[in-house]
Amino acid sequence: MASWVQGITAETLQPVIDRKAKKMDAYKMMGCDELWLLIYAKPKSSEMFDLVREFHPALLHSPFARTFFADPWRTLELATG
Repeated sequence: MASWVQGITAETLQPVIDRKAKKMDAYKMMGCDELWLLIYAKPKSSEMFDLVREFHPALLHSPFARTFFADPWRTLELATG
């Protein structure tokens, strides 16, 4: 079991969403009807991720139809567009 926990916050996730959102036009040109974003975190062998107590998905702003966070242990839906 992992021993070090990285906190997941809106401040760490929002920049990732914003960077991917800049590519949405290119994704749409590929003919996609709906765009979902999956943020996958592959931890080092000694760490895992956990939501901080103050985190709430409503704090995130995502233009994607659905936005998810996943790691090897779970998948969480963060926001819907």
